Amino acid sequence: MLCSCSERNKKLPITESKFKEILIDIHFHEARLEQFTSMTDTFFYAIGKGYENIFEKHSVTKEQFQETFLYYEQQPAAFEKIYEEIVDKLSEEEAKAGE
Repeated sequence: MLCSCSERNKKLPITESKFKEILIDIHFHEARLEQFTSMTDTFFYAIGKGYENIFEKHSVTKEQFQETFLYYEQQPAAFEKIYEEIVDKLSEEEAKAGE
């Protein structure tokens, strides 16, 4: 019981709002990668470079992102809420692009 309470109160390296922004950027990056028709060296370079650029844009490290992701992965209700908001945002952006 004590462990779960301290886990919920744990100070994460990335705030929830910034974490959402990063996840949205990751989804946009992954959507762009779907344009590749084969898995060439360029494809794998684009994958890695894209994630590096996202982390740099948000001033976080890969390790900070992983720690935050793992935390939310163990908090399914909180992670589901975050993803509901992300899906809403992605849907808004898709609608804007279709106009």
